[in-house]
Amino acid sequence: MIITENKLAISTFNEEFRLVRSTFSGRFDVTLAIDHLEELGEFYFNNKVNASIVDLSNVYGSYAKVLEYVKTTFLPKTKASGIKWKAYVVSDDVIVAYLSSKLVEGDEHNKILSKVFSQIKDAEKWVTSII
Repeated sequence: MIITENKLAISTFNEEFRLVRSTFSGRFDVTLAIDHLEELGEFYFNNKVNASIVDLSNVYGSYAKVLEYVKTTFLPKTKASGIKWKAYVVSDDVIVAYLSSKLVEGDEHNKILSKVFSQIKDAEKWVTSII
């Protein structure tokens, strides 16, 4: 089921595993990202979610400007869903890897076990092995 979609991202929900999967692609746009995360945050707030896979491997540009929004607004909504695990898929770009480490730090602060992967297959394998 599609939760939300715009030019930057699509997020879907697998009811069987209670898994949210978000895929971002193209040039990163802060306004589109926050719009997407606002709708996705409402879904998290109103539904039980076990895990998520966030694929950032096909997005380019910095998403540093949304980190504060993620920390103060989005993460509390995801935490309300009962989420326990998150997998991030990123390219091998040094800046993207650094920003992803900041996302993981925020998750860990909220008691969500998170890992960063360079391949979607590895992220899927990890998430499905622990759900």
